Parts: sequence; structure tokens; C-alpha cells
Amino acid sequence: MSYTNKETTDMLTCYIESEKNSRAALRMYNTLYEDRQQPHFTYFGKLFKKIEIYGTFVSESRKRANTTTDENNSFLILASFYENPYTSLRSISENLDISYSSVQRVAKRYKYHPYKCVKVQQLLSNDFERRLDFVA
Repeated sequence: MSYTNKETTDMLTCYIESEKNSRAALRMYNTLYEDRQQPHFTYFGKLFKKIEIYGTFVSESRKRANTTTDENNSFLILASFYENPYTSLRSISENLDISYSSVQRVAKRYKYHPYKCVKVQQLLSNDFERRLDFVA
């Protein structure tokens, strides 16, 4: 639910006047502003905490830093690919002590794809003649 700044300040005023009692603040808000959308009683406490912590009605978005896939570890992973392009992601993960999913993420970011070695028979010069005999 999104509230206007006026509604939010009115909620905060009710919460402070009711001595930080959420249920009492809700009752007060309901009687004073019947025509408005009524919040849940826990919203009053959360709103007050936002004001205390951030100094604004809107909390800052949290973004965790990527510590495992930082520039240094990415370089180590890419160096492992450069040394042996046929190595598996799992072996790189074990050698560098980095999680498999982090190695996958770095490989995908730099457009490296898992390599699967598929052995096929070698074609010889008389294979074409043998194919013609088989079809006929």
C-alpha cells in the first residue's frame, strides 16, 4: 500500500499522540480519518522506525555487495579457463575454493560455456563408397 505524505504524517502524529501504542494509534486514525484507507496496526511502528533510522518515509533499498564474484575472484576464474579451457566448472570451484554457482555466474558473465568433449569416429577415404553400397 502506498500512502501520500499527508496520510503518512497523520499516521505518525496519531502514533506519537497515542504514546507509541500501535493499536491505539489505529483506533485514533480510524476515528479521525474514516474516509481514508486504513493501514494495519503494525504499519505505525514500522513507519516510526523508518523515520528514526533513515529520516524519511521511504527506506533505502538494500543491495548486498558481491564478495565472491568480485574482480579479484573473477580474474582467478578466468585465468583458470585460460590455462585449461577443457577443465570443468566443478574442478575450478574446488581448486579455488569458490562456490560452484559463483564460478557459473562468472563464466556466464564473460560468455564462457561449459565444454563437453564428444568423441566421434574418424572419417576415412573409403567411407563414402561404403555408404553408397549400404544405401543401394
